[in-house]
Amino acid sequence: KYWMAYTPLPNNDNSYENPCVCASHDGISWVLPIGCPNPLNTVTPPAYNRDTHLYFNGVSLSLLWNTRSEPTGKTTLKVMTTTNGIDWSNPVGIWQGTMGSSDLVSPSMWYDPSSALWHIVGINGENTAKEIEFDLSFVAKDSGYIILENEKGFQQLPISKSTKLKVIMKPNGGFVVKI
Repeated sequence: KYWMAYTPLPNNDNSYENPCVCASHDGISWVLPIGCPNPLNTVTPPAYNRDTHLYFNGVSLSLLWNTRSEPTGKTTLKVMTTTNGIDWSNPVGIWQGTMGSSDLVSPSMWYDPSSALWHIVGINGENTAKEIEFDLSFVAKDSGYIILENEKGFQQLPISKSTKLKVIMKPNGGFVVKI
């Protein structure tokens, strides 16, 4: 009935911070579903995972999380899906940025089956502009739109899954993608 994603961080040790899931029938007692691997993905230190987001679209669960690599300075948003909670797809990288300059913290994405649209929301919590780039090849629709604030004010602009989406966020700005 209920599902939760998390990245444990005992004693602030990043090597344990890997995406895990558990389930509950009452929202109080949580268990690992029989046959479900935990963690669902690991990386070799000094890289580490963090910031999970779990979404159920009525048919499948999508798990998103961030993988950061200190040696390369790269951060990658990854997604895995399942229809039964046990058998998960291989991770797919859908976005890559640079730590400290084009980084995502606690990303939020969800799929709306009634409109058949993915929603991606991002906020720049800093006083400097940020540029990020998304690979939207994982979505089913060919096109959609982005709402963001630029030099012309708030704009709704067309986007396509066939080209990488480059987003420039104003200081303390944000965006909404629907595709």
